[in-house]
Amino acid sequence: MKPVRITLLTLLLCVCSQGHLAEPITDEKVRETVELYMDSMREGDYDTMSQLMHPAELEQLKQLFIVIAKKAEADGEFAELGVFLDGINSLRELEKTPAPVFFSKLMTSLVRFSPELGQVLKSAEVTLLGQVSEGEEGPDQLLHIVYRIEFELEGTPIKSVAVSTMKRNKDGRYGFLVDEQARGVVTALQKRFGVE
Repeated sequence: MKPVRITLLTLLLCVCSQGHLAEPITDEKVRETVELYMDSMREGDYDTMSQLMHPAELEQLKQLFIVIAKKAEADGEFAELGVFLDGINSLRELEKTPAPVFFSKLMTSLVRFSPELGQVLKSAEVTLLGQVSEGEEGPDQLLHIVYRIEFELEGTPIKSVAVSTMKRNKDGRYGFLVDEQARGVVTALQKRFGVE
């Protein structure tokens, strides 16, 4: 159980080094989106958080879970996977659930499963440091948000510089991407349920 909790806590500990200098966040809409995302994370408002994610990323994450759920259901183990899905009790329900709702339920379940993660999220103090743009202006442009995060983990203060990546939507707004640590949780579940 402890390794799973440590894996979940690493969702916040993505420390990246970039080869570019961060520029100040000058676009007010981007700054407002980032601040709302961070506030929503701290407050446990995963519905709002999911609305600030890139829609294609959420759908891709949901599809990865559907593959796991098909195997779990075929093996009679959906209930075990269901603890990560906050009230979604079958493959059919999962398939019908919109991706943002799925993400919100997943986050709710992860925090319930790992109260330490909830404490870290609630106690996190975030200071925006800047942004690094990647790619040409357009629908595939990435924006790496650099920030300092401070929190306590089991009484130990932790300070880290982290990066979250956003991608421009078709409508021109930016949405957050699912980070590699979250994908790591999916990979661990794939291994657990024998999905290749």
